[in-house]
Amino acid sequence: MAEVSIILPTYNRAKVISRSIKSIINQTFKNFELIIIDDGNDDTEKIVKEFSDDRIIYIKNPKRLGVSFARNQGINMSTGKYIGFIDSDDVWLSTKLEFQINSIKNLDNTFGVVYSSVIIEGKKRKKIEFHDLGSGNLSNRILSRWPPLGAILIRRKCFERTGYFDQNIHCGEDIDFLIRVSQHYKFYYLDKPLLIIYPSDNSLSKNKFLDLTGRKKRIYKHFTLYRRNPVSLSKEFLYIGFCYAFIGSINNCRANIINAIRVYPFKPKYYIAYILSLIGDSFFRKIIKVMGNII
Repeated sequence: MAEVSIILPTYNRAKVISRSIKSIINQTFKNFELIIIDDGNDDTEKIVKEFSDDRIIYIKNPKRLGVSFARNQGINMSTGKYIGFIDSDDVWLSTKLEFQINSIKNLDNTFGVVYSSVIIEGKKRKKIEFHDLGSGNLSNRILSRWPPLGAILIRRKCFERTGYFDQNIHCGEDIDFLIRVSQHYKFYYLDKPLLIIYPSDNSLSKNKFLDLTGRKKRIYKHFTLYRRNPVSLSKEFLYIGFCYAFIGSINNCRANIINAIRVYPFKPKYYIAYILSLIGDSFFRKIIKVMGNII
């Protein structure tokens, strides 16, 4: 039985998935199983079968069932005491499991998750750290900032208490899951970059309509928590407004910026955003991107 189960859901990523698989196989910690759930219809199966490693378990779904279903499917099949996740276009550094296993074994059972900093490999390489999140109880801080799912290692028992991924949320389902975990378990931060993320233009988070619906479902589901944290709630209203702007609904955009101001009226950028939204749709969308590509 493997000590760690790694879940890799994929959808039509045949051109890049081998990079992710190699990064798992090359881990210095060897006692793992890699469960690949293929939701697509490209040549992924052919690529996976080029790897002759009996730790790889490959499952081909008959149709696209969604990333939450795929992750839950992998969890149900897994045998490991600890579980990790990786997207099919990202890479783990070779020591990720070694560092995280050593850390989580030395923590008491109130800690359910170990996570690391990450490297974003875009046009300009940058390291993302989580010093402001840190270790301990993150139940409030994680409402507005969260580690990528690929950066965590989680105890299997956490799923028994918090449940699996919500299959009704099609974008941001990982955030919803981490919020639920944070209500019951503490997180431990490893100040090491152990995950490399390669941003993709066709990722779910780039789809503003899915981002919009995912955020609204998440806020509704956890509204009691968000209401106790007006800074996080106002930020979500602002981002929802920006999503509306990108899909061409400027009136809904303005309404949500007003909601952000009502919830937390102490952010000058909220007022600036509202004033700029009055100038025109196309101009405002350009301004949002210039403001730092914050959605």
